[in-house]
Amino acid sequence: MPSTPEGRTIDTVRLVAVGALPVDFTAALAAHVSRRVEASCRWEHAASEPDLPRIPERDQLDADLLLQRLEARPVEPGTVVVGVTSFDLAIPIFTFVFGRARTLGHAAVV
Repeated sequence: MPSTPEGRTIDTVRLVAVGALPVDFTAALAAHVSRRVEASCRWEHAASEPDLPRIPERDQLDADLLLQRLEARPVEPGTVVVGVTSFDLAIPIFTFVFGRARTLGHAAVV
């Protein structure tokens, strides 16, 4: 099993679709990740588009608020959650980001 720099073992990667994603994309991404890590990968759906956290007056998802939602999901030890979206991500002080995560956290968004 892969482990983090802190020595935590990663057994499962939960890929979370944030908004609609094409089925062929999700299958290809899960297969790609599975070939690169020694952990099981599985998909689930996060939220419908109207429920996604947006930055006021900008047509962008708030990456920090989305990360907080992903971090709030209960996970088993050894599980990491990766939110994947086709929406434009940003934070209030930057007009775009490619992803967000926290050191020692169990979630990320890209």
